[in-house]
Amino acid sequence: MTTIGARTAAISFGGFVAAAIVLHTAVLLPERQRAELLRENLSRITETYIQLKATDLSGVVTALQSEVKYLTAKHERIFASAKSREEIPGFISRLEERAKAAGLQIKSTTPNTVPAKQNSIGSAVVSMQVAGRFQEMIVFLKTLRNSDEMVLLDDFRIRRLSLETDALLAQFRFVTILEKE
Repeated sequence: MTTIGARTAAISFGGFVAAAIVLHTAVLLPERQRAELLRENLSRITETYIQLKATDLSGVVTALQSEVKYLTAKHERIFASAKSREEIPGFISRLEERAKAAGLQIKSTTPNTVPAKQNSIGSAVVSMQVAGRFQEMIVFLKTLRNSDEMVLLDDFRIRRLSLETDALLAQFRFVTILEKE
């Protein structure tokens, strides 16, 4: 083989190698990555299918029925505890009695009713400012939580009265449901 023939063969071989690298990088590598992604997706779909097949749908339906029954009972209890406007002073008195029984000093109590809009419920909002220690406030809130009366603590703010004592001043905002008129 002559030098020119060897050079031509080397250039041809180099061109072939370069074409193979381009082919591998431009065509084969993306296809391989795509194939791997498809295998991963197929694996996830297979796992999901196996999980769905193993799921006891009757158990799921039973659990959902139980949840609906619980929420329906809760809904009925909430609306059964709705108060008329005439019952609000008694509601406020019971709030104040519970606060005093917990050891709190009542600073102020302000009632406010929010009228019901059409196809909605009304509510009575009671703002109560009390002074006392943190533990007394916790006892008060626990008595409300454990009572049969439906009371929502809508907002509260607590601040220290002074740095020398553990006395706190709290502003609570309670909400209860009013009957439709």
